[in-house]
Amino acid sequence: MERISLLLKQAGDPKKLWRRFVVAMLIILALFATNHISATTALGAGAKNASLINESGRQRMLNQRILFLSSQMTQEHSTDLERQLDAAIQLFSTSHENLVSSPRLSPALEEVYGSGRNLDQRARMYIDLARRVASKSADQDAA
Repeated sequence: MERISLLLKQAGDPKKLWRRFVVAMLIILALFATNHISATTALGAGAKNASLINESGRQRMLNQRILFLSSQMTQEHSTDLERQLDAAIQLFSTSHENLVSSPRLSPALEEVYGSGRNLDQRARMYIDLARRVASKSADQDAA
């Protein structure tokens, strides 16, 4: 019994202990909330980056498809190849416009994809060139 009363005297007033407990619990809850918010933000940024990487990979695949179809068109022309090439060029162009105008673009990628920049200009030149190849192949077959 003496030991309990000694412990209570060392601990201090029970009301002060209760206040300290409540403050400690509030600090712990604030830390949990901060951790949750930072984890959610990091996951959101990761998802955004993954989406942009997916779109870039899709552009590379479309680029390869356009080159393959253009090569096929120089060897033999068919309306099916022409239709596939036109569809691939249109998809590449639309996808590039979506990628460039994306509000999710980070400042580092904005430098690369921004208007007047190298990659954006090259992609637009590539689209124009692919359209010219497709139209020349169609013109040659018509003649």
